[in-house]
Amino acid sequence: MMETGKGLASRQIRSVDKGSSAISEDFLNLLRVEEISGPVSLYVHIPFTPSRDLSCDHETAVTHDLGQIDRYLEFLETEFDLVSQRTGKCLIGDLHIGGGTPNYLSDPQLVRLVTMIECRFDISEAKLSLDACATRVSRSQLELLYGLGFTRIQFDVRELDPAVHSAIGRSHSFSMLKDVFDNAREVGFELVCLDLNYGLPGQTVEGIRETINQFQALSPDRVELLPWSIRPDTYQHQRGIDESGIPSIADKVAMLSTAVDGLENSGYTWIGLDCFTKKTDVLAKAQRRGALFRNWNGYTDREQNYHLGFGVSAVSDIGVLRVRSHKSLSDWEACLSEACLPIQLGIAVSPEEVLERNAIMSLMCNMKLAESNNYYKLPDDSPVLEALATQGVVEKIGDQLEITPQGRFQLNQLWGDSAPLYRWGGF
Repeated sequence: MMETGKGLASRQIRSVDKGSSAISEDFLNLLRVEEISGPVSLYVHIPFTPSRDLSCDHETAVTHDLGQIDRYLEFLETEFDLVSQRTGKCLIGDLHIGGGTPNYLSDPQLVRLVTMIECRFDISEAKLSLDACATRVSRSQLELLYGLGFTRIQFDVRELDPAVHSAIGRSHSFSMLKDVFDNAREVGFELVCLDLNYGLPGQTVEGIRETINQFQALSPDRVELLPWSIRPDTYQHQRGIDESGIPSIADKVAMLSTAVDGLENSGYTWIGLDCFTKKTDVLAKAQRRGALFRNWNGYTDREQNYHLGFGVSAVSDIGVLRVRSHKSLSDWEACLSEACLPIQLGIAVSPEEVLERNAIMSLMCNMKLAESNNYYKLPDDSPVLEALATQGVVEKIGDQLEITPQGRFQLNQLWGDSAPLYRWGGF
């Protein structure tokens, strides 16, 4: 199954054979007000964090200097200007602030960030969400975030098993989380969410089961169930992990099965690849209609074909061209100091390949794909489809393709690890 993911990525990726400044110009030339139809998905990356546990797999920078964060916001403002000058004050459908630890920003910095965005983009109808560290959030900060327009907050929990915390160097007590969840709901947040990883060092099936039992008391509105794999070449701090404690593939499959059973028995609906929601959630309703959509910010109940990413390592996707900014903070700043977009990589995708990717994405989100839907069209000779069918991941029922029950577990495990649809060419 892993080869299916690799085959899809390698067949669709064509790096733009130009320097970064030329790619930036191509990207800017494609950003025309008259060509942007419908709401845009917008992401802002805040790489800073006060500390980093061994399992962290995000682009982060540990700092205790608020001045460095102020400097980063100044460069972000330049990046916003370079793009918004081409797009105009376009309508934003969803805005997500990720990290790092976005709620590590001080209150004035959070206000400044949202104000910078609001001045350049129309977020009047946008759904605002934010990643947050529960150990650093306060009641007053939650009130500020809600006042700024955030209605969804996602806490990076990963696990509650003390053995796992010991192996990766982090701590989230249940009592602390319960207090944070209660405060967020009292403040007014519509969605209070968390993630659960499986495959972490020291993790066991029984530990997963107990964590989900504790989740029931928290009653998160959404749970992201994400596979974790060690990548020490990409994240050097992971070299401090004792690899003898990492679960085997068989153990990960058992953990996935246990987690799915536990969440579904707790009243959650499995949607898409890796998300569990309550049955009344708009995402669950969208999946039942076959209208669930996924962009770089996650799942949504409405289609958004343009995605703009800002900050270190952020990705922008405008259909036929996808670009990624520099992962190096110094390189990112150097480009912006010259009033150039900090683009490091670009991928050109043909219209036919866009359709194929959209079809795979729709199949992954809604577990089925009608042949009559020309917008999401898989070619008859698609090697991706052939591989999926051969391995029992999909089957044809009537005039539509459907993910098999066995195939759904394969996709969650293997595509979640390699993320070929969302980590194109090293993105």
